[in-house]
Amino acid sequence: MPTAGSHVVIVDDDPDVCDALRFLLEADGRAARGYASAPEFLRAAPGEDIACLVLDYRLPDRNGLDLARQARALGIAAPILLIAGSPDPGLQQRAERLGIRHVLAKPLADDTLLQAIRDSLGPQDSGQPPTVS
Repeated sequence: MPTAGSHVVIVDDDPDVCDALRFLLEADGRAARGYASAPEFLRAAPGEDIACLVLDYRLPDRNGLDLARQARALGIAAPILLIAGSPDPGLQQRAERLGIRHVLAKPLADDTLLQAIRDSLGPQDSGQPPTVS
């Protein structure tokens, strides 16, 4: 069962990728929500409780870096991870200038994504619900 509170938001126009990532995150004990487009996410963003954003670089209406800029302009301070089919050093540099520490190559290895989220959220985040003694 996902933990209460903040969740990971995925924006990817491929519904299979979006569903697979959401399922992976929920299996890791995280609340997750997926959006198929930047406009769909931006309409919902002000009401979101976001722990982390996972953005596809190639979206039909804009790229993930542009969406990251818009998210920051809306006041979303959550860490951002960018996923790209073939990230190159130039993309990594542009992402770093926006404060994006992780640019991950598709296809994503499950452990790679989960570790990048953990790294982004800090050492106190295990992704698992707290245990009750």
